Amino acid sequence: MIELKDVSFSYPGGPPLFEHLSASFPDRGLVVLLGRSGSGKTTLLSLLNGTLTPDSGTIHNPLGAPALCFQSPLLLDYLTAGENVSLPLWLGGKECEEERLLSAFEEVGLPEGRERDVSTLSGGEKIRVSLARALIQKRPFLLLDEPTGGLDEENAEKVFRLLRSLSRDRLLLVVTHGEKEARKVADAVYLLKDGKLLREGGEKAEERTPLPSLPEEGSLTLGRSLFLSGRYLRGQKGKFLFSVFFLVLTLVLLATGFNVYRNLPSSLPSFFSSSYAARTVSLYRKEKVAAEGSLALERKSLPSAEDRERLGIPRYYPSLSYFLPESHSLVLGEVEQDVRMTPVLFPDPERVRVGRVAEKEDEAVVNTAFLAAFGLSTSVLPEERIAFSKTVLLFRDDFSSRDLVEIPFSFRVVGIAKESGAFQEPACYPSYFPLLDRLSKVEAPGLSEEAGTKVTAKDVLEVSLSFGNDLSGRKVLLYEDPFRMKERIEALEDPGLFVENAALEKEKSTKELVVSLSQVFGLFLVLSLFTSVLLEGMSVYSLDLGNLRLFAYAKAQTRSKRSFLRIALGTAGLYFLVSSALFLLLYGMLSFLLPFLFSSFSFPPFFSPLDVLPSLLALLLLLSVSLFSSALPLRRIREEKLSQELSAED
Repeated sequence: MIELKDVSFSYPGGPPLFEHLSASFPDRGLVVLLGRSGSGKTTLLSLLNGTLTPDSGTIHNPLGAPALCFQSPLLLDYLTAGENVSLPLWLGGKECEEERLLSAFEEVGLPEGRERDVSTLSGGEKIRVSLARALIQKRPFLLLDEPTGGLDEENAEKVFRLLRSLSRDRLLLVVTHGEKEARKVADAVYLLKDGKLLREGGEKAEERTPLPSLPEEGSLTLGRSLFLSGRYLRGQKGKFLFSVFFLVLTLVLLATGFNVYRNLPSSLPSFFSSSYAARTVSLYRKEKVAAEGSLALERKSLPSAEDRERLGIPRYYPSLSYFLPESHSLVLGEVEQDVRMTPVLFPDPERVRVGRVAEKEDEAVVNTAFLAAFGLSTSVLPEERIAFSKTVLLFRDDFSSRDLVEIPFSFRVVGIAKESGAFQEPACYPSYFPLLDRLSKVEAPGLSEEAGTKVTAKDVLEVSLSFGNDLSGRKVLLYEDPFRMKERIEALEDPGLFVENAALEKEKSTKELVVSLSQVFGLFLVLSLFTSVLLEGMSVYSLDLGNLRLFAYAKAQTRSKRSFLRIALGTAGLYFLVSSALFLLLYGMLSFLLPFLFSSFSFPPFFSPLDVLPSLLALLLLLSVSLFSSALPLRRIREEKLSQELSAED
């Protein structure tokens, strides 16, 4: 027997609804609760259900938690009738056997109704499905709140006759305004008036054994949560897919940018090391001789023998920069262009794409940037010669004579370097040793007369290494890998020692450019990610509002909002699974496409398809965003909205 002893209850800020209310209900039969609107009938059901707690007094319920039937049938239109009936078992972490489902439908007189869509059911049939959903839980106690509220008199009478037949082995407590129909079939009638509960009916006609009380249920499983979310979102594909695509696109760009950022330090050196003159490097010292404020005067000097020994340099060569300018303005046809002039130590034939390496003093190799700058074909050797002259002052520190000599240079292009045109400047590559021999043919007449023997520009250059004057270029040439040499110098921690090379300069400037662009692009992507998270959160909140009926039923069935998290977990899981699949598809396509595009446009291989860390971090971020955006909107689902859904209010 269910007993209420001295129960008092009032809503916050309101007058007492019940004061010292005492009553008892039998363990079985059809019990009807009557009363005018606002008398507290639904509140009394909530107290018996456990969703409300009395301010004082006790409620003794040996039958356990009741199954519920609401004013509205509260059926989910994206589920079939059978799936709606199975819902309370799913929320309890159980599966519904086919035999048990069929039995529930047969009890309410709808043996063929399991596969029907909710939209095809009449009002009376929806009430029956709602009753089947309560019966399938096999509880000895059912609470029904206005089950016939939306039915006409004929259908209401049919429902009450059905309730009468269902009350043989269980207690059905029914709140209704259909007093006439209810009195015909009720085993007991209670009237709620002025906070008092009065019994009107007589004794029950027969003794019946109620069903045993069931143990507490579990929780909604992840599989069923995914199923429910999938069935609901199937009807909301546009909103769902739009938010997914925007988030995935942002994460794909973020992962791609992170991949490029991680591979930038290794891709640039390997790319620029393939240039034709990459292994011809300059080594020098630089020291500050004066400074004032932010201005500083620095002086270059030749590296010492100790420097060369510490770096393990067995051989070095004098620089030709005093005679052959490192950059010169050339005119070919009607085009004038600055060109880098770089004599190459030990040219590699493997680095020539068309033609051969330069072997004579009047031969040179050019890069594709040179040909493009002058509007020449990048696949055919040009016929034009590269001709210019340089006037230099020849001197020796131990001689008083000075000679001003004009040295003509004329180069025939015999090869086109393999190096990429991307991030490169126009360059001309004569070979070093033929040029050095060319200087042996340039005589310094004044120095020769003072020395009493022939003195050439090559002689003056070799002597200048002893004095370290301007004629030496204050640097020496090495045949080394520039990036390894840079690492060796950095390992010495000598701030005055420097290595110089076109590949190093291009690597540094390109890295600075890419890093600057990455920072701007990264900020844009972070803002896009924040926007996409907000968009997904609002999308999920909008979807949750459209699915309030499920949340309302879950809260009433489990008497806790914790079930919301289980439903949200299914939404998050579905978002994550669909988003992950789309992310892997798009990112996988980029992994094949980007290396091809970089290669086609002669760019460094910034992107590495083998680097999986960016994609793993993106998937982890995607999981976090899915969980966050699916769970956070639950806090905005108001209690009054759930109550309106349960009471079928607009």
